[in-house]
Amino acid sequence: MSTIKIRKNFLANLFGLVVGVVVNLIMSPLLLGILGPLVLGVWQSILKVFSIISMVDGRSMQSLKFYIANMESSSENNAKRRIVGQAVQGWLLFLPLLIISSVMFYLLAPYYFHSLDTLIVRQVQTVILFLGLNLILGSVVSMPQAILVGSNKGYIFEYTRIAFVALTNVLFLILSKYYGLIGMGISQLIGTFLFGLIIVFLCYFNIAWLGIIWTNIRQIRSYLRFSLKVFGWGLLQKLTLAMDVICITLVLGPEQLVPFSMSNFALQFLIVFALAITSSIIPSIGKAYGSKENHKVAEYVVFLRKALLCVVVCFGILIELCNEYFVTIWVGKDYYIGGAINTLMITSSILFILIRSEGQVQDVTLQIGKT
Repeated sequence: MSTIKIRKNFLANLFGLVVGVVVNLIMSPLLLGILGPLVLGVWQSILKVFSIISMVDGRSMQSLKFYIANMESSSENNAKRRIVGQAVQGWLLFLPLLIISSVMFYLLAPYYFHSLDTLIVRQVQTVILFLGLNLILGSVVSMPQAILVGSNKGYIFEYTRIAFVALTNVLFLILSKYYGLIGMGISQLIGTFLFGLIIVFLCYFNIAWLGIIWTNIRQIRSYLRFSLKVFGWGLLQKLTLAMDVICITLVLGPEQLVPFSMSNFALQFLIVFALAITSSIIPSIGKAYGSKENHKVAEYVVFLRKALLCVVVCFGILIELCNEYFVTIWVGKDYYIGGAINTLMITSSILFILIRSEGQVQDVTLQIGKT
């Protein structure tokens, strides 16, 4: 089993994960001190809703990653360009729904954040406008990202993203301190725009076959069918991960999200770390499957399952034993939500990781919904 590209992707993902953890460990207490639990909870809730809205783009760019991975060993460059064209055309078909969904969130924000003062709700609506624009821009940026990752060059994207983490978080901290929620929304939009420019240039210089060939509606039907399956599967995952935040916001108020998110921090690290392992191996599985090297596919999948099982069991036990001490030292005992809930969160996170990993294996073989 060749592991050179797997190792490159994994090390890049791991380095990005470590940087992200360190930044969040520093930023979370700072933001809590600057904004307070109410405003920070509002921000977290807005981001969760947008994570669901982001699915309304039909997942054309997400599907592009799997198609490119499946075709990596192919020398038919025009076929790859046609797939890119189909992805862009599919995204354009869903763009109106993405805009409508963002507008609906803007209009429903006073009802969703019903416990907030009118002044804060107006700020929330302004932030929603900025994040709506950021969502559209981010989905455009996801095209060169998907091409890099699908071409087994995800490490290039990841190291670039890491370089941007420090810059964007400093900007985020400054604007949040002086402009609150609105500043946070503006910093997200600026960061996405600058990051997108660099990713486009990196894709141009690292992908020799890069280009777009437009196709007619008949030719994109099979692509759209696959994208809609990815959309349905992805939407189910996003709802699974977001419903707790949405329910807490509606029933208890956004300020109660902060203890939940602080107690959930270690588990979020586990989820991202486990999915980084999966993302590192998935392009190689896609390449082997596309080349009909079934023995290699089997080797990669068995290795992935064993690695994930080892990781989730070890980290799950560690979080169960140490999470209360970690949260208490980090932000204070008041932000730990309790042992029984902690155990339930660990169990659900482990199940999510294992199910999501199997789903990604099926995604990259373009066999969603088949057994």
